[in-house]
Amino acid sequence: MKKILGLDFIGTIKEPIFVKNKLGLYVDCNLAFEGLIGIPRKKLIGSTAFDVAENLCAEIYTEQDKALFESKELQNCSANLTSLKGKKYKINFSKVLLYSKQDECSGFIGIITEILNDELGFTEASSQGSTSPRQTHLTPREIELLRLVAKGYATKEIARVLLISPHTVTHHLKAIYIKLGVNNKISALIGAAQLNFI
Repeated sequence: MKKILGLDFIGTIKEPIFVKNKLGLYVDCNLAFEGLIGIPRKKLIGSTAFDVAENLCAEIYTEQDKALFESKELQNCSANLTSLKGKKYKINFSKVLLYSKQDECSGFIGIITEILNDELGFTEASSQGSTSPRQTHLTPREIELLRLVAKGYATKEIARVLLISPHTVTHHLKAIYIKLGVNNKISALIGAAQLNFI
């Protein structure tokens, strides 16, 4: 998967994930999101909500995106989604802003945490949404590390900035995952934002 905004790891996450820039253009997504909406990634990239959804839904999505940029806080939303194949879903998702290495807002990432198929009565909750944090205290170093992750820094870059080894960065990330009850960077960022750590 091509590296976009330093988020080359999103392809490894099983929950549907999408990334938009400040202009409202999709700039990345994972296979789970691609499969959910029924639009190939190549066609999605560079599109807006109006290109991939009905006008009423697209207007709602766009207003939610504007509210996220204005509040600068984690956003939890519910929405209706109709795939290209005509399947209707009710989805719950979380969105958090992304920042460049120069501390400028570059867009946001969204993770779908629950999918309800109205036609089948099927609900799928992600592991991120069903896990409760074991401990919510993060050390100042862990918070500093998470802020660098949010800016798109890779493990080696974080190590260089914090003057620690990449192994120590990985160790800190594992400790953060345990404390927040998550298993990946995106879920850690969302959990930390919910707890106002970042």
